[in-house]
Formats: sequence, structure tokens, C-alpha cells
Amino acid sequence: TEHTVVPFKIRVSVTSGRRYLVCYHIRFKKMMTFRLDSIKSVKLGEVFDDYNYFKEKSVQFSNHLWGVSSNDNRSTEHIEMVIYVANNEKYIIDRLYIEKRSGTVARLDSNHYKFTADAYDVMEMTPWIRSFYGRIVSLESSNKELKNKITEYKDYLSEQKDIARKSFKCTSIEY
Repeated sequence: TEHTVVPFKIRVSVTSGRRYLVCYHIRFKKMMTFRLDSIKSVKLGEVFDDYNYFKEKSVQFSNHLWGVSSNDNRSTEHIEMVIYVANNEKYIIDRLYIEKRSGTVARLDSNHYKFTADAYDVMEMTPWIRSFYGRIVSLESSNKELKNKITEYKDYLSEQKDIARKSFKCTSIEY
């Protein structure tokens, strides 16, 4: 199938590492992504008169992408995550600011930070959110599946911790 598009940016999937072309599709009249390894050939087309307008649209579109996934109706899903950060854990704060692909981070007090975002597919954030397990104070999302998935993961880790406690016997060590 041949598609006439205006290319803007290449993004990398957060889950697979695959690269995607972010572009405006002329016939469908919307922003889309195409996997680079699925593109068989490229032909240079005409100069696109409205390039600057659609370039701005691509920036707005990208602001709501976590990875490369978006939904057809372009509605966003909301997420708010509050995490606890101990006084000597500046690296966790740095991670919040550096690793977030969209959204905002706000300091609530000396030990609590809030990550907020509106994204097309918050499920893509799951691996990143899981990396904060043990620090998550609250997690709210308009996507109930995300909250269920994180709860299941927390339950799984608790079970594993219980199994480990029962499996190993501690002995005292004298120096």
C-alpha cells in the first residue's frame, strides 16, 4: 500500500526499541506513526505548502505520546502518580525529570513528588511506573486497566517477598 505523508520525526518505542516515523498522512488527514522497518521504499514528493502548520501539529501530537502508540480518536488518558523520595535519594528525583517523556513533575513537599501526564496510551508507561514500586504513595488514572496492572504487580512482588522470607532462615553472625 502506498501512503503520501509529510515526515516530521523519528521516535523509538519504549517497549520494543523499534523506530517509528511520525508523520502527517495526506489522505487520512491526521498524524500517524509507521514502523521504519515496514517501509519498503520512499519517493520524494512535492513541497508541502502547510509544512510549518503541520510541524506545529506534530509537536502537539508528540507531546501526548509516551512511546509511539496513539488511539484513533486522539483522546488522552490522565495519570497522576505521587512517589516518596528519601532525603538522600536525589537520583530518584533526577530520574523523574530525565526519564519522563511527557507530562510534568511537581515537588509536593521535601519527600513527595507528583508526576502528572495526559497521554494517548498510558499503558506504555507501565514498565517505567513499575520501576518506582515501593515508592508509589498513590496512583490515579483515567485508564482503570493501568491501575489494575500496577496493583497486580505489587501483589506479585509481595507474594515473592513472603516466599523468600519463608525460604531463607537467618542466623546470627558474631564478629
